[in-house]
Amino acid sequence: MNSLWRPWQKKQDRNGNPGLLGEPANNRMEDQFRHILEGIPDYAVFLLDGKGHISRSSGSTEQFFGYTVEELRGKHFSFLYSAEDLANRTPNQELQMASAHGRLEDTTWRVRRDGSRLWTESTLCPVRGEDGEIQGFTYVIRDVTEQKNKEQTLRQKEEELAQARKLEALGRLVGGVAHDFNNFITGIIGLAEETHQSLGVGDPRREDLEEIMKLANRASALTGELLAFGQKQASSPQVEHLNALVEGNKKFLLRLIGADIDLQLTLDSQPGYLLMDPRQFDQILVNLIMNARDAMPKGGILRLETSRTKITETSSAGISPGRYVVLQVSDTGSGMEKEVLERLFEPFFSTKKQGKGTGLGLATVYGIVKQHGGSITVESQPGKGSSFRILWPEVAAPALQGTGILPSTPTVHTETILVVEDEDAVRWIAQRALEKNGYRVLTAASGPAALKIAREFHEPIHLLLTDVVMPELNGRVLAEQFKFHFPKAAVLYMSAYSEDIIHQRGILGPGFNFIKKPFTQGTLLLKVSVVLEKRQERPKP
Repeated sequence: MNSLWRPWQKKQDRNGNPGLLGEPANNRMEDQFRHILEGIPDYAVFLLDGKGHISRSSGSTEQFFGYTVEELRGKHFSFLYSAEDLANRTPNQELQMASAHGRLEDTTWRVRRDGSRLWTESTLCPVRGEDGEIQGFTYVIRDVTEQKNKEQTLRQKEEELAQARKLEALGRLVGGVAHDFNNFITGIIGLAEETHQSLGVGDPRREDLEEIMKLANRASALTGELLAFGQKQASSPQVEHLNALVEGNKKFLLRLIGADIDLQLTLDSQPGYLLMDPRQFDQILVNLIMNARDAMPKGGILRLETSRTKITETSSAGISPGRYVVLQVSDTGSGMEKEVLERLFEPFFSTKKQGKGTGLGLATVYGIVKQHGGSITVESQPGKGSSFRILWPEVAAPALQGTGILPSTPTVHTETILVVEDEDAVRWIAQRALEKNGYRVLTAASGPAALKIAREFHEPIHLLLTDVVMPELNGRVLAEQFKFHFPKAAVLYMSAYSEDIIHQRGILGPGFNFIKKPFTQGTLLLKVSVVLEKRQERPKP
């Protein structure tokens, strides 16, 4: 038998007197044994008697568990189990299993003296005497808490990465659909404008067409949200009236929450303006409303309130002094505990079951609010509902703007414009608008067709109006080759993607002329006029 385990045997001292069980027969061996135990800092080593009580232990046990060697001596080895584990296991059976199989390995929680827990791996082995009888057990415990935390973090990151990849793939699909849909909306708006202009001033159908254009613009706002999700579209803030933004979503919100939730709007009687991308405001509102709806599965009350406030000194939430417009969204739902509130705006954090939410909704809300210079706070208690309060810096009211409907009297122009667009409706709308205002218009449905026109047309072409994303030849490459034939021509790009996304993808460089789809005829004509004026102002070589 290995001399390491001789302390369990009855031995005689130098005078031939029998020693006690557990007394060392050789001081040198005892010292060697102690040094071995003390030299294993990553392990706690215990020697147990036949019934599982601790007879000896290494000095590292105090580092592991906070108990001294003397305090652990005589304690049963199950003393270090957590209460949950001890309720589900039988230590004496573990001793029997270790005896029968030669070893018993386990991974479980242990409890330190201060009540904190550590994750451990342990090995329980029987020690037999020369006669084969079990004299005791060795019990080796390794602290793997840090390793387990790293593994858990890695698994969490892998799950988040997999989720992000799913969202990225979905985003590409959604972004492509939204891009194509914006082309259709451009055609709808253009046709509605054409018909609107052909009707007399008193014709009641003009109001219907104006409603069609309004709805088309709302549809464009929704596709903007899809593009924002799929392509990380940057915001396009403009001066907006807070009440108008809320009221404009009322019908949609009623359909979203269902009949068992009472939607109550309390809007400030004084006008309050903020600098806000209306599409991203819709995104904020939808996410907050869905969060409130899910908190009231049996129905309840949902309140939307707008107001204005003045902050005189920096608040605890870090809000600087100034005037603010306020949106408050409150519900009578289940509410949230403090632990949830502390992580509420973290990406991928969700209290919903797997598959029921991405954990991105409120993180998106937080990001958009901060992007627009605002702040968001939330108050909630279990069973008492939740209240989200958003503050944005107040801005001055905007100057009165026109309707965006094309004037009935066209302005006469003499420039020649080449329109390149693979979507028939958009190409036709642009051609009609430009021709009615005196421009000479050439059209092509693709890049190669446009270059054929450039080679064969022997008069000046003053402007190339081209889509950016087209099959065969994209707008940038087309413009570069077009410039060989008409170096003095201006270029105006159009796309259903936003300007910053086009730039981020490296399709176009900085400083290019750009108009985003969908656009009205009036917006197109204004942009074309500005680009042509800039061309005329360029110094001659």
